Amino acid sequence: MTEAVFIWSEATVARLKAMVEDGGSASDISNILGCSRNSVIGKVHRLGLAFARGWGQHETPAAKQKRDRAIAVKAPPRILAKAPAPKPKPKAPPAPEVDPTPKRWPKPEGPEAVDITALRAGLCHMPLWSDLRKGGLYCGKPVAIEGLSWCDACRQLVYEARPIRSQEEAQARAQRQVRQLARSGAFA
Repeated sequence: MTEAVFIWSEATVARLKAMVEDGGSASDISNILGCSRNSVIGKVHRLGLAFARGWGQHETPAAKQKRDRAIAVKAPPRILAKAPAPKPKPKAPPAPEVDPTPKRWPKPEGPEAVDITALRAGLCHMPLWSDLRKGGLYCGKPVAIEGLSWCDACRQLVYEARPIRSQEEAQARAQRQVRQLARSGAFA
């Protein structure tokens, strides 16, 4: 999409200066000259001119005084009622204490514990510290299956068994898959 480029000739610049001095707004000038409002504002700024009204000043001081007097006469005095005092909130019962290390986490350090510099592939990467106890040792036991990051004992701490899905959920999933295959044209 291409936009028409407005070229400021000496004649249009002279018209712009005259309209700004007459108190024209950027919108009015842009409509007359056939360019965008932003181009008018930019050109006025680059020429060092200023619009008759500053930003946000849309009425003359005399018109503002007249409006303020009319508002003062029309507005009845407001009577504010006192808001009722807020009821005190009931205090919540103290939260039950939670064991900060669920499932015996972190594991106690064993003889295989290694620091980060000795940790390599094939060794358990389970950290042996918590928020309460800082340290830098890892489990270090050999992993049971190549490519895993944890030994059998640590894997039981890390992973939770997924709940067994009911027969109905399995059937619904199979039906969804059949519908998706049918939509894709697999059975055509």
